Amino acid sequence: MKFTLENTHSVHIHSYKPGELSLKLPVGDTTRSHQLTTYDSSVIISHTGNVENWAVTHVSELTLHHFDIAWQNRPEIVLFGSGQHLAFPAHEIRQEFARKGIGFEAMNTPAACRTYNVLLSEGRDVLAMLIIN
Repeated sequence: MKFTLENTHSVHIHSYKPGELSLKLPVGDTTRSHQLTTYDSSVIISHTGNVENWAVTHVSELTLHHFDIAWQNRPEIVLFGSGQHLAFPAHEIRQEFARKGIGFEAMNTPAACRTYNVLLSEGRDVLAMLIIN
């Protein structure tokens, strides 16, 4: 599945297929310069342009600690991509998002990729935490 939305200096999700995520990373000061980078493991993508590897391969591994970046950055919303199939993290994790006032949406990774690009185009403060499998 290929995506084609590009209107900021942020990281855009270019495409996703099982086991592989391609990101367009900005290069330099112009929106016309991008570098296509492919990831085959889980990542965290911020609307600010930061991309970090995320040491998670399955929802069952998740603890509160895996979401430290969300607690530190306090985005408006976190999109959690659970891999090929929809799965929800433990109830205590979802409760912590509510307690901290951070929006949290769980969906499969392809849906999270599409939603990330849409929210990014709206200028929203979004953080995508994506399991790639």
